[in-house]
Amino acid sequence: MNSKINFSAFLILISLVGCNSDEQSIASTTKSDTDSYEYQVPEQTQDGWQTTSLSEVNIDQQLIEEMMLWIKKGTYGNIDSIVIAKDGYLVHEGYFNGSNVNKLNDLRSVSKSIISTMIGIAVDSGFIASVDDKVMSLFPEYDLLDNWHQRKNDISIRHLLTMSSGLACNDNHEVSPGREGLMFQSDDWLSFFLTLPSIREPGAEFAYCAGSVVGLAGILEKSTDMKGIDFANERLFQPLSITEFEWLKTNGDLLHPNGLFLNSRDMAKIGQVMSTGMWGDQLILSQNWIEQATSHQFTDLDLDSLGFLWWRYSNDFPSIDNDLFYAHGKGGKSIVVIPDLNTIIVIAAQNNSSQSLQINGQIINDFIFPALK
Repeated sequence: MNSKINFSAFLILISLVGCNSDEQSIASTTKSDTDSYEYQVPEQTQDGWQTTSLSEVNIDQQLIEEMMLWIKKGTYGNIDSIVIAKDGYLVHEGYFNGSNVNKLNDLRSVSKSIISTMIGIAVDSGFIASVDDKVMSLFPEYDLLDNWHQRKNDISIRHLLTMSSGLACNDNHEVSPGREGLMFQSDDWLSFFLTLPSIREPGAEFAYCAGSVVGLAGILEKSTDMKGIDFANERLFQPLSITEFEWLKTNGDLLHPNGLFLNSRDMAKIGQVMSTGMWGDQLILSQNWIEQATSHQFTDLDLDSLGFLWWRYSNDFPSIDNDLFYAHGKGGKSIVVIPDLNTIIVIAAQNNSSQSLQINGQIINDFIFPALK
């Protein structure tokens, strides 16, 4: 698929011999449902979002309507929802494939980014002194002599936030002894991660590893003396008026690194907090943390640039020369933040995992970013 679609569509008219008036009515309705879209300002509800029109925040309505038509036609695969917020207002939402404003999306790896955000809240609140605090000493209840190496003493919270612990864990390598499929089969996911062999110096190299996030979930509970879900509810969800959610647990009752379910409006709230630190007039997250969490920590020519579990750059957004960062999960669950345009974009999809970010990036490149200009 080219980076820019050639927008031309042809309506195929099918004439059936003996077609009665009822069939003609059905055909007409189908055409209307498929080939038309009329923008409506998102409904003002009690969920905390203030809503306004696209025109009020200088977004090109025609481009957004055109985007919705092409999504309805299936050009971008299985898109469930798309939400746009700008200047602190919710200005667009659309739902497909039976989805709706209340449906909880399976966020998958977006959950990792939100666990990182909760670590930030714990740091801001003084529960964690520094992301440079060492990890292994926090878990004296575990026998860590298996596969022990002196390098493990140097693993810090920062290394877990950047998936650079140096442990033998790479979810993208089928032979990695620490890959998530093996961890999920183990008796204790946290113990599984902590006792992995050390194969390099901490901080030397990035390797995608869900076990790192299980470690962060354990650190969150250790540091706050609260269950992770209670901390999330008290310090993040309740202040953002997020009342409907689910979060799966590990077999040690920690927050699952792929386990959060939120609706699309509430996903956008997380993006808003990561953009400004604020929700309404309430400070949720410090600018100091946001700057650290969204700075370039690791960059690889074959990978995106990683902050603290928020991605910093992607070749899938080629037309966007503005600074951006994002969270992304399997199938196409994305929270994209463009801070200097004060814009949050949420897309929830069920597409092929290898193409899902590219598809979401194409929607943003083809329609949303041009509409913002």
